[in-house]
Amino acid sequence: MGGPPFRSVVSLAQILSKALGRGIQTKTVGAMYERLIEDAGNEMAALVSAPLADIERVAGERTAEGVERVRRGEIAIEPGFDGRYGRVNVWPEQKL
Repeated sequence: MGGPPFRSVVSLAQILSKALGRGIQTKTVGAMYERLIEDAGNEMAALVSAPLADIERVAGERTAEGVERVRRGEIAIEPGFDGRYGRVNVWPEQKL
């Protein structure tokens, strides 16, 4: 009641991984993550306030689309259960 506003986000590395079609721990994802962070200032700025045109310039159209989907809340969430972690998919039309 009356608490501060909140925002749900998906990690930038997860968005990049799906957008680039590479594993989250790969050099490709790591390098692009670093470039975006350098351009935006930090991960939260990249996810919440950086202009989508800047994200597209640095990381491509698919990454900008993923960030935009997260900002709008257009993601699929599969809840966890019985010791199984839940999953988030930025592109809900793709199978989880």
